[in-house]
Amino acid sequence: MGQDRRISPGLRGCLYLACAAFVICSFAAAVSGSSIDRCARTKPDIDGIVVPPNIAPLNFVILEAGDRYKVRLHGAGGKDIEISAKQASIEITVRKWQELHVAKRVGIVHMDILVQADSGRWDAFGHH
Repeated sequence: MGQDRRISPGLRGCLYLACAAFVICSFAAAVSGSSIDRCARTKPDIDGIVVPPNIAPLNFVILEAGDRYKVRLHGAGGKDIEISAKQASIEITVRKWQELHVAKRVGIVHMDILVQADSGRWDAFGHH
């Protein structure tokens, strides 16, 4: 007879949270413009936080001056979230958050923040 490979619900929950924690703010992808060697300032401050996947979507305001804003959440496999906005207020819908949450059960999810300056140049913010 084979071994019983079921995992208790409590252990499964602990493993799930340990594997699925989100780390926010990584080096942004290369774009036309400049690369800033720090995270974009946000309110609330999301630099380096770890967010369990079962929390509500993180909405925040980018505290960098600009005309347009782009945010991309990405990681290994699954569907990325891309948000473009004319205002600095970034709202991630529950639907998009759940799509990311389901697709990224294991691994780290990174956030790229890009800000378009008056000149039309995009600045990509990275991590410390």
